[in-house]
Amino acid sequence: MILILGLCTQIWSQTDNRLADKKAIMETIQNETDRFYARDYAGWKDTYVHDKSTMQGWSNEDGTFDVNIGWEKVNASIEKYIKENPVPTGKKRRVERRNLNYKFYGDLACYLTWDQYQEDREGKKFFYSKEIRIMEKQNGQWKIAGQAAFWDYKNLMPVEDLKPEKP
Repeated sequence: MILILGLCTQIWSQTDNRLADKKAIMETIQNETDRFYARDYAGWKDTYVHDKSTMQGWSNEDGTFDVNIGWEKVNASIEKYIKENPVPTGKKRRVERRNLNYKFYGDLACYLTWDQYQEDREGKKFFYSKEIRIMEKQNGQWKIAGQAAFWDYKNLMPVEDLKPEKP
């Protein structure tokens, strides 16, 4: 009986840890988004792993894509963008993340995917994208090690058409 209780306690604590990890991961992801749009370069940098394997990639409206591999390239790309576009985009854009799927690899790594709806600058339509993140826990903090975003630029959705997510 004591063995069963001990195993149940271990399972419950692992579940609780995963919930805390998921919350911390989403805080990092939201912070990265908020800091990028606020043009808070130092804060944005703090959300990433600074390593030669760090990766960031996305599709472009013209059908091309951009990929940077290695922290130096990721950092240089965003630093350049922020210097060339120093004024924050105005109001905070609404971003909805749905259908989150987490796959943990031990206690220090997580792969996750989701569907994202991001408001355009005018607040009238949503861009839809499929998002991927590879997260790494460093010194107790979850950081982004890899990021990929596949945007659908042709099929924007009116903001009023996005239905509330079902519980």
